[in-house]
Amino acid sequence: MSGGLRRGGGTPGTPRAGYSGEQTRLTLQESATRLGAFCWTERRLFEVLGAAVGVLASADSKILVDRHAAHAAWRGQQWWERLPVLAQVDREELVAPESPGVAALYRSLSSCAPREDNGSPAPLGPVGLLAGLYRVALPRLGASYATYRALTSLVSDAPARRTLSQVEADLEVDRAEGESFVHSLLTCEEAIDEAAAAMATLEKLLLA
Repeated sequence: MSGGLRRGGGTPGTPRAGYSGEQTRLTLQESATRLGAFCWTERRLFEVLGAAVGVLASADSKILVDRHAAHAAWRGQQWWERLPVLAQVDREELVAPESPGVAALYRSLSSCAPREDNGSPAPLGPVGLLAGLYRVALPRLGASYATYRALTSLVSDAPARRTLSQVEADLEVDRAEGESFVHSLLTCEEAIDEAAAAMATLEKLLLA
């Protein structure tokens, strides 16, 4: 409906919460929260990619996600090592999702793993799963990294920015490889529809 609110309180064409053209610098606690969220996301990405090896059928797709799972594990470790030591704060407590929407996104992607109870089919097909990973999850993480970069100082946040540069470069290579692979799968209307439906479903979860 024109002019109506979408679920999550947004309106069409309005940036998501957390995005602003005029950003302010982060406090130490705020920065620690962001780094902990990055660590959480990369850990979940590692788990989803690893589980996808058992879901996907083709050898090429299995090799791709298995390699990218290892990369996500490496990136998660970089953020864990970069977490600051704060008084009366357990570092593991900082490792939490950025938002309820991000948590919902990874729950949905994780649900594509084989069910041990009744063997019911995954809610996303292979094309939908890969599209969700490489056209939603990885780009969303890359956008979060870009937002964080805009909030950091060249001087006081130099160590975090060095880690960020390494992680961003690694993530972008994986995203580009994944996008190329997804594109190669879109050879019929059914595959295109599956990818589009998965992306729409997952993007809506991010509104939570």
